[in-house]
Amino acid sequence: MGHVKQLIRLGGEPLLGHVIRTIREAGLHDLIAVLGFAAAEIMRDIPLEGIRVAINPAFAEGLAGSVRTGLAEVAAESHAALIFLADQPMVLTSTLALLVAKYQESRPSAVIPTYQGQRGNPVLLDRSLFAKAMELQGDEGFRRILQGLPNILWVEVDDPGVVLDVDTPEDLERCQALYRERSTRIAG
Repeated sequence: MGHVKQLIRLGGEPLLGHVIRTIREAGLHDLIAVLGFAAAEIMRDIPLEGIRVAINPAFAEGLAGSVRTGLAEVAAESHAALIFLADQPMVLTSTLALLVAKYQESRPSAVIPTYQGQRGNPVLLDRSLFAKAMELQGDEGFRRILQGLPNILWVEVDDPGVVLDVDTPEDLERCQALYRERSTRIAG
């Protein structure tokens, strides 16, 4: 993207600011922000009060290093972790609440949102999968460790934010369009 992705602005607020606000509005606790590249700049520009910051020294490795860094910080008494990506600013608070409620109902190994049949994020992982997740390498997501597990709960949501992440200028344009649409709905 040519910029520190977490600091790219959407509606006047950094992408990571949207994510943090959504998580807080959902009432989640024991928040951990995993930072790597440009960590000092992010900590300077985004209020992280009440959030534990974990620095991933292997950020260049890809997603897996951030997952390992974050999971290592999860409190021992936590039964699960909701893994949220910093470049997914349009996930609805109600989606997070639904994922958590579905997990609490049946304690599956993982809860994964889908939108119009497309797999999305964030993913809620039960602690029983933490050890497998710690084995991830490179830019590998959870697909391999979840493959073949019988106890995965797929939850269809009416939230395109679960499949929108900002990796290209076109992705940012799609997020901006959804942001404008939602802002118009709220104002109207």
